[in-house]
Amino acid sequence: MDFLRRAIKPKKPPLSISSKAFQLRKKLLSGIPLQKLLEMDEEHRQFIAENSKKIRRRRLSQGDKFAWQFLENLDILKTGLRCKEFDPAKGVSHNLQEVVDMVQKIWFQDMKTPPKVCWLSSYSTRKLAHYSITKDEIAFSLIFDLDEAPPDILNFLAYHELLHRAMGVKKIGGRRYVHTSEFKAREKWYPNWMEMDRRINQYIYQK
Repeated sequence: MDFLRRAIKPKKPPLSISSKAFQLRKKLLSGIPLQKLLEMDEEHRQFIAENSKKIRRRRLSQGDKFAWQFLENLDILKTGLRCKEFDPAKGVSHNLQEVVDMVQKIWFQDMKTPPKVCWLSSYSTRKLAHYSITKDEIAFSLIFDLDEAPPDILNFLAYHELLHRAMGVKKIGGRRYVHTSEFKAREKWYPNWMEMDRRINQYIYQK
């Protein structure tokens, strides 16, 4: 018996908010012509208008909440014109190089050279910052590239990662340790260090 199979329209995959925010942010910070910027601004405003209600009905991960906050509050015409060429330390709201340089100047005056500084490629609420020994590079989560990111948290994270750079890795019985007792003792030199975990959690989970 011949029969007709009903065509089933494939469902669109859920919108990847973090991916959308990352790609748009990358374009803005790479430097683009004014005409293209105007086109992007119009497309972005339409995107926000079409998706705002859908997004509010979804249960978002903590990372996606930060990504959506970035997208919803973004003013492309104000932001995109700031960058003429790509700088891995420069964000939409914060320049990490300035943060790390200031903390290094205050707390690590014996460091003669600065590390490389960049943003991570995700809105991670687990890996907030990271120091790579092999790259000699400090990287921050994109959740902090928002106007609302408290400067004291950025400064503390910069201190923590510069401390890793200063103290290096301790090897015991073939195992590598970075958060040694010496590291933890020196971390307590930072003013109000006991408050920082609470401040970070407050920033992440109030979203």
